[in-house]
Amino acid sequence: MNSDHSFSFPNSMDYPDRALTNNETNSEEHHPQPFSNTNLPMFNLGVGNGMSNVGDSGGSIVGRLSRPRPRGRPRGSKNKSKEDVLQMTSLMKSIVLEIPPGSEVIEWLRQFAQSRNIFMNVIGGSGIFSQAVISHMPSEHPKILSENLCLVSFRGTVGKISPLEPFGSCSFSASLGRLNGSVVGGTLWRLVSLAPVVVNALISKSPEVIGAGYKALA
Repeated sequence: MNSDHSFSFPNSMDYPDRALTNNETNSEEHHPQPFSNTNLPMFNLGVGNGMSNVGDSGGSIVGRLSRPRPRGRPRGSKNKSKEDVLQMTSLMKSIVLEIPPGSEVIEWLRQFAQSRNIFMNVIGGSGIFSQAVISHMPSEHPKILSENLCLVSFRGTVGKISPLEPFGSCSFSASLGRLNGSVVGGTLWRLVSLAPVVVNALISKSPEVIGAGYKALA
């Protein structure tokens, strides 16, 4: 059957924009161009500052770790002086003494300090006593109390102040509670324990003596 109409494929020359050669056709395989990140600001942080860039084949950046921070203390730094604290720690010691029943407390403390060649500052205590000799004023004749008494407060010093001096005298003051609820206090001359007595004290070998001409620091 003959037909007046014939069909022919279009020539590539008719469409120059779409003309492809064999070489161009073969190059249509997917080979994406490597991504270069060296021009981006976020990837240029280390360029020239210890960072190295790998070539465009991988497009990655390999960085060197930052320099380690210097260890130790800065040059020229010094510790704060702790000389005063160390001196106080070495010179003074806190102790707790337990005195047996039936002892004369003042004499017991004096012998304890003398046998160890120390200065002792009694700051408190507790216990029950059967007898006390006490005076309200130095010129007053001491009163003897032969009854059950409890220790309310107890202060005093005993021992030598300077190693060059002989063993010093002792001085004590106390407040004692009576069974009727009253409290009597003053300079203590004698105190006999009825039960075990606990005494808190600070001891030192050579206490510092500050004269009357000492001027306090501003």
